[in-house]
Amino acid sequence: MFDSSQQITGPLTALILQQHQTYPSRVENEQTTAVNKVKAQRRRKQNAEAALLRKNLSTDLQKSMDCGSEKGASSWLGVLPLTEHGFNLHKGAFRDALSLRYGWKLTHLPGNCVCGKHFMVEHALSCVHGGFPSLRHNDVRDITANLLAEVCHNVAVEPDLQILSGEQFQHRTANTEDGARLDVHAQGFWGTSTRVHSSI
Repeated sequence: MFDSSQQITGPLTALILQQHQTYPSRVENEQTTAVNKVKAQRRRKQNAEAALLRKNLSTDLQKSMDCGSEKGASSWLGVLPLTEHGFNLHKGAFRDALSLRYGWKLTHLPGNCVCGKHFMVEHALSCVHGGFPSLRHNDVRDITANLLAEVCHNVAVEPDLQILSGEQFQHRTANTEDGARLDVHAQGFWGTSTRVHSSI
């Protein structure tokens, strides 16, 4: 750290010793170059240390390390705990989030899921009875609707589809029940009066 500080402040120190009254752009450029050089050296050192550490970790911890190293993975740790945006985690949620981030074992978990299977983190995130798939789906649906509302008209979330009157569909997965709904409806996406029905 001391050597890095000397590299960055060296040109400025020389100006002070020479009693210069101005801060030439040449010196500013030299300091900027020195700062970028120090950052690059530090980044290479950190990457080398991380690669060496990763070799000694288990597969699960390697996955946690990869996820935690992705761009934006640490953003939630620095945001303001605003209630209106859902950032105010209670202590249990914050503890669980840190445990998931670092691959620690979660505490106070039930032995079995409501579906009867053994309760694990991986199962909890994918089990249809737990609600997490629906929560993730609804988040994407709401974000899509909010973005469409900025450029389209008559945006609606999960509007009812028209009641069928004898129409036949080729695919067996088509929902033909009364009260069937889609995810997002918007008007004016492809044209002024055209309607878009989207399933997330």
